[in-house]
Amino acid sequence: MQIITNNEKQNHMGKLVQMSEQADMLIVASAFVSGDLGKILDSMPTIKHVSIYTNLSGYSDGADKVIALSDFCDYCKEKNIELHIKSDDYLHGKVYLFYQTIKDKLPEPKGFIVSSGNFTQNGLRTNHEFGVIINDEAQQNTI
Repeated sequence: MQIITNNEKQNHMGKLVQMSEQADMLIVASAFVSGDLGKILDSMPTIKHVSIYTNLSGYSDGADKVIALSDFCDYCKEKNIELHIKSDDYLHGKVYLFYQTIKDKLPEPKGFIVSSGNFTQNGLRTNHEFGVIINDEAQQNTI
């Protein structure tokens, strides 16, 4: 387990990029998503499967999320990335799970981050966020 923050020496985005190097699948749960999500994924060229769980109601930014997700859908089509988007109206937690797909087998867990940082440029780079990197297959399967 490793504690991470967004500061001058490191940020969540850098850790996501490092973890993505051994994975081709990313599952994101984040109450907030915004901005150019494609820019986030540009730093992770090995990722070919993405699932996003987010909250589309209960906050005043629902329209902005829909626009960001629509643009991200176009980005994924252009980059030939499989994308699944799911809505959970009670979601508030943030987690980033990495897997390596293996033909005819279940995806292999490659670690995950539980964080206060949302799937946004600010949440992953500049806001004062805290998280933990966990490399435990049993824990990842529980999540």
